Amino acid sequence: MNTKPSIKNKTMTMEITDLRPDYPDTPGNYSYSGVIELYEVTHHAQLIRLVIDSCGLQGPPDDAPVEVHSNFDALQRFYEGRYKTVTVPGLVGEYCLIVYPFGD
Repeated sequence: MNTKPSIKNKTMTMEITDLRPDYPDTPGNYSYSGVIELYEVTHHAQLIRLVIDSCGLQGPPDDAPVEVHSNFDALQRFYEGRYKTVTVPGLVGEYCLIVYPFGD
């Protein structure tokens, strides 16, 4: 008998809705926030634009707001530097995706 929980009958959505820039008053679009539904559970989604710096490392642009750097640093610590970048239709560049559960 299998006692492990299973979610194989649920569908995972790959669409981020309500996507908007986090810092609309700045010239660079450093990050975007939206909503993503994973296995019928709604979450916050943040896309952080990444570039290659002068040392050859990938991270947010140097002039990005400190909050963007903090979120990316937390992501790197959590995943020990193993993350994947994605391209997003309609946006220029490569982004990493951070997903947060909605709070109560």
